[in-house]
Amino acid sequence: MSLAYPVKQIEVNAVMGLECHEVHVGSVWKTGNLLFRAPEPGSRLRNKMKKWAQGVDAHGHGYILWKADNPRSNRLVIQQLNSHYCFEVSPA
Repeated sequence: MSLAYPVKQIEVNAVMGLECHEVHVGSVWKTGNLLFRAPEPGSRLRNKMKKWAQGVDAHGHGYILWKADNPRSNRLVIQQLNSHYCFEVSPA
């Protein structure tokens, strides 16, 4: 099965409460397929959350990693800061 979206690698540069998921500054994560659409862009969600991590891709685009509580996923997801779309994420 192929991915419908390009795989991106994101290096974490800030962590708030996700250390239990092996997320730490300097860790690298890769994106997967689209899971769901969040109610708000990643930048707004980050300001409302107690547990998150932030990172950047090779092009300087910002991302937020967070633990979803959604019928389609209840695991870590990744979302670009200026987007509503949440993707699968796994360690690179």
